[in-house]
Amino acid sequence: SGAISMTTAAHQVQFEGSNDRDNGSWNISGDITGVSNLIVQNTFDGGVVTIAGTNDYTGTTTIQTGTTAIFDGTHTGGGVYTVQNGGTLAGSGSTTSAVNVLAGGALSPGTGPGTLATGNLTLAGSLEVDLDGNTPGTGHDQVVVTGTVDLTGSSLVVNSSGLTPGAKSS
Repeated sequence: SGAISMTTAAHQVQFEGSNDRDNGSWNISGDITGVSNLIVQNTFDGGVVTIAGTNDYTGTTTIQTGTTAIFDGTHTGGGVYTVQNGGTLAGSGSTTSAVNVLAGGALSPGTGPGTLATGNLTLAGSLEVDLDGNTPGTGHDQVVVTGTVDLTGSSLVVNSSGLTPGAKSS
């Protein structure tokens, strides 16, 4: 819950748990600052890594294979976010950074319906959205992109548990 200061670009900060040792989730609620790269990898059983806070580190962010990262904070001035094959970037945070979701990776706004804001977005993986109502951010997911969008090779996965189609009008 305290702040993390990454003072040299020569190092990387990696959040990682080990299988059968850390059967839980990480919640990084402090601010992350500095110049290093951030690698999010959870090899522990079913856990997720949640990043909150007001972050301004300038390095890249990599969501590795088998990892779910929930981004609920803000991030300005950072390098590219890369979601690898088998990784998921979820949450209701906002970043000015470009987000690249590689083939086999996933972008899933919110944790339930929510809004995720990005800089440029390249989506070669899947966009996984909740569709439970009519209101953006609370009834259905929304991605707000400031910049360009490239959907080459992407797919859409819709999860709907609370939306009932209206009556047919004539």
